[in-house]
Amino acid sequence: MDVSGREFDFIRSVQVYSVDYNAFSGSTGDGSRDVCHVNRSRNTLGEYGPNGQFTQTHISVSQVPSWTGFDLPAGQTCEAEGRWRGVSIGYETVSQGNVRSFQTETFRY
Repeated sequence: MDVSGREFDFIRSVQVYSVDYNAFSGSTGDGSRDVCHVNRSRNTLGEYGPNGQFTQTHISVSQVPSWTGFDLPAGQTCEAEGRWRGVSIGYETVSQGNVRSFQTETFRY
Protein backbone atom coordinates (compact mmCIF):
# COMPACT_ATOMS: atom_id res chain seq x y z
CA MET A 1 0.00 0.00 0.00
CA ASP A 2 1.41 3.37 -0.98
CA VAL A 3 1.19 5.83 1.91
CA SER A 4 3.49 8.46 0.43
CA GLY A 5 0.79 11.15 0.03
CA ARG A 6 0.37 14.08 2.43
CA GLU A 7 -2.79 12.54 3.85
CA PHE A 8 -0.59 9.81 5.34
CA ASP A 9 1.96 12.16 6.99
CA PHE A 10 0.79 10.94 10.40
CA ILE A 11 1.91 7.37 9.61
CA ARG A 12 5.38 8.41 8.54
CA SER A 13 5.69 10.62 11.63
CA VAL A 14 5.30 7.65 14.02
CA GLN A 15 8.45 6.79 15.99
CA VAL A 16 8.48 3.75 18.27
CA TYR A 17 11.28 3.56 20.82
CA SER A 18 11.73 0.26 22.62
CA VAL A 19 14.14 0.51 25.57
CA ASP A 20 15.32 -2.43 27.67
CA TYR A 21 18.29 -1.18 29.71
CA ASN A 22 19.93 -2.09 33.00
CA ALA A 23 23.28 -0.81 34.32
CA PHE A 24 24.96 -0.17 37.65
CA SER A 25 28.20 1.37 38.91
CA GLY A 26 30.75 -0.90 40.53
CA SER A 27 34.39 -1.80 40.49
CA THR A 28 36.59 -4.33 38.77
CA GLY A 29 36.94 -7.78 40.34
CA ASP A 30 40.15 -6.76 42.10
CA GLY A 31 38.70 -3.37 43.14
CA SER A 32 41.37 -1.44 41.23
CA ARG A 33 38.99 0.90 39.35
CA ASP A 34 35.38 1.95 38.98
CA VAL A 35 33.46 0.61 36.01
CA CYS A 36 29.96 0.64 34.56
CA HIS A 37 28.36 -2.80 34.48
CA VAL A 38 25.73 -2.95 31.72
CA ASN A 39 23.56 -6.04 32.20
CA ARG A 40 21.27 -5.28 29.30
CA SER A 41 21.05 -2.66 26.58
CA ARG A 42 18.58 -3.62 23.85
CA ASN A 43 17.19 -0.42 22.38
CA THR A 44 15.50 0.10 19.03
CA LEU A 45 13.86 2.84 17.00
CA GLY A 46 11.00 1.75 14.75
CA GLU A 47 9.65 3.90 11.90
CA TYR A 48 7.25 3.59 8.98
CA GLY A 49 8.42 4.14 5.41
CA PRO A 50 6.52 5.57 2.40
CA ASN A 51 4.99 2.18 1.56
CA GLY A 52 3.90 1.46 5.12
CA GLN A 53 6.76 -0.91 5.87
CA PHE A 54 7.93 -0.90 9.50
CA THR A 55 11.68 -1.03 10.12
CA GLN A 56 13.66 -1.17 13.35
CA THR A 57 17.18 0.08 13.97
CA HIS A 58 19.31 -0.70 17.02
CA ILE A 59 20.27 2.48 18.86
CA SER A 60 22.35 3.42 21.91
CA VAL A 61 20.87 4.68 25.15
CA SER A 62 22.16 8.18 24.38
CA GLN A 63 19.93 8.30 21.25
CA VAL A 64 16.69 7.83 23.21
CA PRO A 65 14.93 11.24 23.37
CA SER A 66 13.82 12.75 26.69
CA TRP A 67 10.13 12.72 25.69
CA THR A 68 10.16 8.92 26.11
CA GLY A 69 10.52 9.32 29.87
CA PHE A 70 13.81 7.43 29.87
CA ASP A 71 14.85 8.95 33.16
CA LEU A 72 17.66 6.90 34.63
CA PRO A 73 19.82 9.04 36.90
CA ALA A 74 23.37 9.77 35.81
CA GLY A 75 25.86 7.83 37.95
CA GLN A 76 29.45 8.57 38.80
CA THR A 77 30.82 5.91 36.47
CA CYS A 78 27.78 5.16 34.30
CA GLU A 79 26.20 7.46 31.74
CA ALA A 80 22.82 6.10 32.81
CA GLU A 81 22.45 3.89 35.85
CA GLY A 82 19.40 1.89 36.85
CA ARG A 83 16.67 -0.19 35.19
CA TRP A 84 14.20 0.96 32.53
CA ARG A 85 11.91 -1.12 30.32
CA GLY A 86 9.24 0.34 28.13
CA VAL A 87 7.95 1.39 24.76
CA SER A 88 7.36 5.01 23.73
CA ILE A 89 5.40 6.08 20.69
CA GLY A 90 5.61 9.59 19.25
CA TYR A 91 3.47 10.84 16.39
CA GLU A 92 2.41 14.07 14.74
CA THR A 93 -1.23 15.09 14.59
CA VAL A 94 -2.87 17.70 12.38
CA SER A 95 -5.99 19.43 13.65
CA GLN A 96 -8.54 21.46 11.71
CA GLY A 97 -6.81 24.59 10.53
CA ASN A 98 -3.70 22.55 9.69
CA VAL A 99 -2.14 23.02 13.16
CA ARG A 100 0.48 20.33 13.77
CA SER A 101 1.45 19.00 17.17
CA PHE A 102 3.64 16.16 18.41
CA GLN A 103 1.96 13.66 20.74
CA THR A 104 3.56 10.92 22.83
CA GLU A 105 2.58 7.85 24.82
CA THR A 106 4.95 5.84 26.99
CA PHE A 107 4.24 2.40 28.37
CA ARG A 108 6.61 1.04 31.04
CA TYR A 109 6.64 -2.60 31.97
